Amino acid sequence: MAARDAPTPEFSLVVHPSELPAGGRRYVLEAGPKERAALASRFGLVSIEAFTAEMELERVPGGDFLRLKGRLRADVVQSCVVTLEPVRAAVDETVDILYAADPGGAEAFEDDMTRDVELLEGDSLDIGEIAAEEMALMLDPYPRAPGASLEALGPSLPARLREEIEGAGTAEREGRRAPFEILAAMKRKQ
Repeated sequence: MAARDAPTPEFSLVVHPSELPAGGRRYVLEAGPKERAALASRFGLVSIEAFTAEMELERVPGGDFLRLKGRLRADVVQSCVVTLEPVRAAVDETVDILYAADPGGAEAFEDDMTRDVELLEGDSLDIGEIAAEEMALMLDPYPRAPGASLEALGPSLPARLREEIEGAGTAEREGRRAPFEILAAMKRKQ
């Protein structure tokens, strides 16, 4: 699908860096009820009760780079991976991302600063979409309700599956499959 055919994200604020004043610009975004509901659906959350982003976009002196920095705050409800009970979580984190207009500049900057640089695609940045994606990455991928344990599922849970779920927090880092992938595979075999 071409970029122009892509649907507008649920939480969107498109900024054109060419229109950025010399000192940069500050943006304050707050997701409304419809935006929060759509984001919750997209990210597989029970709900997002509040979501704000306070961001600054500025040009980096001496180069063709942009810096997006700020703070994200969100109150969300996730489902416990063991019991499916609602689990409340709060996000209050900073964001600091560099963007380069060309791949060569990004690679040179990364080599110099040992820092990741994102490639600017097109002539705009969607600060709302970036904030939404960053918020989702900040959430616990395997939330558990207080006191939730696999023992509550009883002895019917296969030992191999139990081991996979217990180690789910490190699954991505170690290249193992996530618990729901395993359950889906077991269901397909039946």
